[in-house]
Amino acid sequence: MQKAFGILSISVLLTSLIILPVASAFSRLEVGSFAGMNINVRFLLLLISSLNAFAVVLLSYTGHLPKILLGFIGFVLIGFLVAVINQLPVRWWFPSSLRWMTAIFFCLGSLQFNSSRIPHPHLFAKAVVVALIIPMGYGLLQIALGLAPFMNGAYRTTGTLNQSPLGFALFLSGISLFLLSNQRIGFVRFSVFVLAFLLIITTHSRLVVIATILALVLLVWQQNRRFMMLGFLVLLFSFTLISPVVIDQLVGRFLVLFTIDNNILQQAPVYATRYQWTIQGVDNSTLLRIQTHFIGWRAWLEAPFWGHGLGSFVPIYEMATKRPDIAAHNDYLLYLVETGVFGLLLYVYLQLALLDTLLRKSKLKNYPEYFFVTATGISYLTINVFSFLSNAYYFFEVQLWIWAAIGLSLGLINNYKRLLLNQVDAKL
Repeated sequence: MQKAFGILSISVLLTSLIILPVASAFSRLEVGSFAGMNINVRFLLLLISSLNAFAVVLLSYTGHLPKILLGFIGFVLIGFLVAVINQLPVRWWFPSSLRWMTAIFFCLGSLQFNSSRIPHPHLFAKAVVVALIIPMGYGLLQIALGLAPFMNGAYRTTGTLNQSPLGFALFLSGISLFLLSNQRIGFVRFSVFVLAFLLIITTHSRLVVIATILALVLLVWQQNRRFMMLGFLVLLFSFTLISPVVIDQLVGRFLVLFTIDNNILQQAPVYATRYQWTIQGVDNSTLLRIQTHFIGWRAWLEAPFWGHGLGSFVPIYEMATKRPDIAAHNDYLLYLVETGVFGLLLYVYLQLALLDTLLRKSKLKNYPEYFFVTATGISYLTINVFSFLSNAYYFFEVQLWIWAAIGLSLGLINNYKRLLLNQVDAKL
């Protein structure tokens, strides 16, 4: 009975995750307003996912809460309390807090019913394949019909992630790595992974492309898959030969970074508070990042220890420039402004502790589960560390997958520890 309920619970969570990237195609459709917030489909998807995961946790909670997860809950509570104390309007702190708590619910929900008898990693890998089919299919259709929007000097594939090439790139990068989470990788999963990587290139999201390549190298090295890496490089080289237009546009996206020089940086104090800072022939996205960093640094100096509260960066930027809905474009800057130096140090510590748990201390190297746990650690590293300039915090469509996998991985590690204790007891 417990096994059946466990499979049902994880199936419910995985079904939610599969629906998210497809339903995101309608994410900007507004359905009403509440407490000063415009309620759109994307917000409803987050709210429904949160309630769904909370219900699973409520029905299955066994009282076990990992210390690392307790630390992340503490981090969120700090940011929430500071926001309330600073009387930040609900419309700002509620979405930010909800994103974090939903991720934690998914993690805790997937952890509760994890046992060696329930094949969660196997179900997870299958769900990844299903989740990729429609977004990738739509991305291929965009390329075939010439529908990819032209943004920042390139035709950038967006898939179903509602005109967001960056969101599509993060989604493909974050969850496609789980296709390598089994000891044996079939032809279908490997082919889907290769196709996902090629579509990441067509998004022309510079940092995510580099992050994915670095992550792939680390993962195959960690899993001792040297031959697979060689085959992947051959396929990638072949793609560059037959798709010179795509590569030229990607290279162009990197070359435009060199249009920023010291003279432009010195202009930041004067132009950073403009609604939109543009210079002909200069990379607009980099100019925007200069603005966000300048305004963010100034905001941090106003509240250096505890910050302004979760969700405060966007209204701070809007107040300075009159331009709404602009993200920090740097997760560490975001938390420095919103939770202060104490919150940022806690966040960095928790990241290091989590990666250490998944990649160094899991001690599963002689077990099949090792492949899933390492894939989880590398996926987190790719999205939340390597891609820290890509607003990864805001894309819950990606984060929930990763946090559900973290819950599964922590459960697998706990199973291994119990197995060792049983073996020691048997010897005694």
